[in-house]
Amino acid sequence: MSDKGDFLEQLILLGAVEVSGIDDKGEFLYSFTPDVEKLAPDFYNYITNHYSTGIMELWANGFLEIDVDSSGEEIVRLNEKSFDQLALSELNDEERGLMNMILNAFEEDA
Repeated sequence: MSDKGDFLEQLILLGAVEVSGIDDKGEFLYSFTPDVEKLAPDFYNYITNHYSTGIMELWANGFLEIDVDSSGEEIVRLNEKSFDQLALSELNDEERGLMNMILNAFEEDA
């Protein structure tokens, strides 16, 4: 098993990550448990920064709207380009994956 696989297995055994499904290619999908911050703080900080950077890139490229409320909390909104299949197809795999996660999160909240 690769180092990446070993690390993922360790996160699963810790209870920080769990299998959440299978994608259309037959690959496992994983999600973070509510305890990830407490169980794997370095990983949590890394992944939080990674996703924040990705979200800011999607915003800079016009796929998201980001506002800040009076308490300084960022509010992410979808826009027309968020659903533009041609524009979405031009994203790289990582950006498209993040955009799909965001769209799914909005769908779950609806």
